[in-house]
Amino acid sequence: MRIHFDHEKLDVYREAIAFCGWVGDVLNEVIVKAAAKDQLDRGSTSIPLKIAEGNGKFSERAEVLREDEAEAAYFIEHDYDHDHEHE
Repeated sequence: MRIHFDHEKLDVYREAIAFCGWVGDVLNEVIVKAAAKDQLDRGSTSIPLKIAEGNGKFSERAEVLREDEAEAAYFIEHDYDHDHEHE
């Protein structure tokens, strides 16, 4: 069974991977060794990596929000009144 990460479901991530493949094909045709060739290769590779990283950060924030919401729901359900705790 293959585990899928959230970013792998994104259309933009899939397009970025396809772009990397296209750039690789183009660069294989270029015979000249040039700094621009290397920079294009590294730049195209960084695109899907940044998408995955950004999606991971979003997922972490979403998890924190879910935990905060769960905690708030618990206190509401148990009639916890923080302001009158010590009266």
